[in-house]
Amino acid sequence: MVDPAADGVWDAVAVISNEAGVEKRQPRTPEEWQAVRAHAMMLLEAMNLLLIEGRRVAAPGAEAHFGEHPPAQIEAMIKENRPAFIGFTEGVRQTTLQALAAIDKQDVQALVVAGGHLDEACEACHISFWYSIPATLPKAAK
Repeated sequence: MVDPAADGVWDAVAVISNEAGVEKRQPRTPEEWQAVRAHAMMLLEAMNLLLIEGRRVAAPGAEAHFGEHPPAQIEAMIKENRPAFIGFTEGVRQTTLQALAAIDKQDVQALVVAGGHLDEACEACHISFWYSIPATLPKAAK
């Protein structure tokens, strides 16, 4: 529920350049804005669901993808550090509210900015609980 909802917000605005030219994607019609809003609302609701204690992070039998902890380990980590998890959830919630404000104003630039903040909030949680490969930054050139 979280990934498709977040993708619906992030993918609403894009500039795609390829051999065929440049495509500028953004919501233009009331229906397109409503579809982006529905994704943002789903993401808000997903954050509420994540706050339910004991909530599973994946369907039973789900396997971890490359670079991810197994779901059972993620759940254990969340249980061990629930206050941090709740804080990350609130961060996603707040940035989603920023996106909703941009959507309601039909402000494409504000939606881009809110989408960037949303990405940062999501990644902060993923780095702490989801990824099994430590994040590394490239070394600066000398």
